[in-house]
Amino acid sequence: MKNIIFEEKEILPLRLFLEQFKSPFIYILIFACLLTLLFKEYTDTLVIFSVILINSLLGFIQEYKAQNTLYHLRKLLKPRTIVIRNSKREEIDSENIVVGDTVILSKEFSIPADGKIIEEENLSINEAIITGESVPLMKRDGDEIFAGTTILNGIGKMKVTGIGSQTRVGKIGKYVLKQEDAKTPLQKQTTRLAKSLSVVVVLLVLFLFVVGLIGGYGTKEILYTAIAVAVAAIPEGLIITLTVILALGMKKILKRKAIVSKLISAETLGSVTVICADKTGTITEGKLTVVEQNFINKEFGQYSALLCNNQIDPLETTMMEWIYNDKDYETIQRIKKAKTYGRIDSIPFNNGNNYAATLNKFQNGNIVFAFGAPEQLIERCNIEASVKNEWIQNIQKQGIQGRKILGFAYKFVDAKKKSLSEKDIVNLEWNGILIFDDPIRKKIKLLLEECAAAGIKIKMITGDYLPTALTVAKEIGLLPKTISGSESPYILTGEDLKKMSPEELKESVDDIVVFARTDPFQKLKIVEALRENGEVVAMTGDGVNDAPALKSADIGIVVNEASDISKDVADVVLLDSNFNTIVHAIEEGRVIFDNIRKSIMYLLSDSLSEVILIIGSILLKLPLPVTAIQILWINLMEDTLPAFSLAFEPKEDDVMKRRPRPKNSQIVNKRMKVMLVVFILITDFSLLLIFRYFNSTIDDLAYVRTMIFLGLGIETVFYIYSCKSISKNIFQYNPFSNKFLNVAVIIGSGLLATAVYVPFLNTLLETKPLKLNHLVLMMGLGMFNLVVIELVKLVNRFIKESDCQQSAMIES
Repeated sequence: MKNIIFEEKEILPLRLFLEQFKSPFIYILIFACLLTLLFKEYTDTLVIFSVILINSLLGFIQEYKAQNTLYHLRKLLKPRTIVIRNSKREEIDSENIVVGDTVILSKEFSIPADGKIIEEENLSINEAIITGESVPLMKRDGDEIFAGTTILNGIGKMKVTGIGSQTRVGKIGKYVLKQEDAKTPLQKQTTRLAKSLSVVVVLLVLFLFVVGLIGGYGTKEILYTAIAVAVAAIPEGLIITLTVILALGMKKILKRKAIVSKLISAETLGSVTVICADKTGTITEGKLTVVEQNFINKEFGQYSALLCNNQIDPLETTMMEWIYNDKDYETIQRIKKAKTYGRIDSIPFNNGNNYAATLNKFQNGNIVFAFGAPEQLIERCNIEASVKNEWIQNIQKQGIQGRKILGFAYKFVDAKKKSLSEKDIVNLEWNGILIFDDPIRKKIKLLLEECAAAGIKIKMITGDYLPTALTVAKEIGLLPKTISGSESPYILTGEDLKKMSPEELKESVDDIVVFARTDPFQKLKIVEALRENGEVVAMTGDGVNDAPALKSADIGIVVNEASDISKDVADVVLLDSNFNTIVHAIEEGRVIFDNIRKSIMYLLSDSLSEVILIIGSILLKLPLPVTAIQILWINLMEDTLPAFSLAFEPKEDDVMKRRPRPKNSQIVNKRMKVMLVVFILITDFSLLLIFRYFNSTIDDLAYVRTMIFLGLGIETVFYIYSCKSISKNIFQYNPFSNKFLNVAVIIGSGLLATAVYVPFLNTLLETKPLKLNHLVLMMGLGMFNLVVIELVKLVNRFIKESDCQQSAMIES
């Protein structure tokens, strides 16, 4: 058994490639491919198979690049460890450690496994990855230490008691592995769409068989028509288009300093309705400074900061910088004297006592120095009630200003005292407070306002003191200035959360804005409650304990310095820790979905109009107006490039001013359905009239079919410019702003023209060159269609604006 939690497997290209076939649209295409193969339409089979292959290659290339980048980042950071085996020191890969090994502990190496201390010298550990608290813990012989935690100071040796999945971190990892990956909103929506198309194909084929048999058609003719309908009903270019749009979105998000690990997650970002954000380092800068001191005895306050200090935790480092930056003569002398007051014993800070204390030599005796949570430390001091109340009010005042506060105390003890325990931390002399500030990130308020305008709710989660969290929330605009106290329905502490049932949390979680004094495991409860309420949740985290919540969230977001387990389950890795990056990624996700909708509307309009055209011709007892191979040429050669180019459509002005779409919304909304119906009715009605007329006047079915083939192609050329916006009219935007679209339309039109006028393709596609008057007729029909669609969009917009005005009048 290796000392590995997640097997660091090299990415298997074949497996990743095969995973690209797990798509409902791919299943439909495979069905169509088998159908054409069964009926020996080998050209159609080859074309559809090519579509499947190209899509899978595109998806594979993008996901392989993203996963390979993350894989090599982890390989570069592969940890090493020094062990003692057979009385010899060896440096080995941490994955090769076994139970019973003796491991050398020093700041150069992270702790590679669970174990017990057998030797130590001033050894302190940061267990934030386990506990969520970044305060250092002093370790002694016999104490347990855990894999993944870091050595902050001192040296020592440990005996390994657990490796890999046996470690505390490993157990969390195993829990994460058991969690199933939830389907993304886009996966659910495309699955519904694919199922609908599948049902349509089956029903239409059955309908054709019934009508064909009743009408006296031959079996071969019925089968050929069924193939044509099946091929027409499936938008062959859609799955490739979705892949291209998602892949391009991944690249755009990467430019904004975030790596999206899975292709489908790029769009899910745009569906986010709630962001659960850490306060420290995400909303604030994580840069502490001392802004105020309020000591009864400054000398003893400075000695406390000097002597009860391991210079490890950010607070301790900041305290030390504060003292050394004080150029006062007396302060300089105290710094020199402090070096002679050696430490005898200490009590490390932990979540239970919320203070740190040391026993030091001092002048003619010994002294105990302590600092920690002021509201708790003051309770251990001898102080008059009235004076204590004044200090508590001052502490609350500073907390209300959003500042971190440390309380200080001391007491003299006998020179013979050689040890320190919690029983000694009583009857202290209260000495005041030191006040720190952690600046709020610039522009964070504007970013939160942008999120609010976009209908995205922000939940701030922190382990900080409630008044501090409350003040930060007010300052950045998350809470009104008038709110105060934990009794507010917008605030919940970790202690209160422990007392709540899952049902109670589910009922109240939507209203809660600030979660204070919470631990990482409570994040999972918060995420689960939000998701059960129908929210699409993005959550930030970095520690091992954050992994279950990151996995449970729709979008797990971590910084590049996060633990490996968190990175493995995250959907997005931030290359910086800026909230701005998260907002930009969400914006890009919305643009991706907009462009997916535009492409779907464009391709479905074409496919469904082809289906109705064929059905209409059968009902009118006409020959097939187009053949299966002609349909494939339009769907793949002429339509696909323009559909691809919609991936390059820039964001619309209101992209971050809309509310997130509902989690169970359909990918084809009501407005799109209206446009689809209008386009199909106009296109098919006009083309059927033309086909019926010319089929009776021109004794050349191939020529008349070429007219219909060209008409279908030209109408989509004009129609795509209308698809640039589902809500705005063409005169409200520049239809030629997308240079990729313009080039794609030119190429698509060229391919359409070659299909009509190139002899080789005339033979392959069964087409014939058209006369100029018939070409002009088809172009005029395309222009007419565009005008009608734009009129429908105008009416749609007018109806929506009228509804909004009526709603406003009712509310007023």
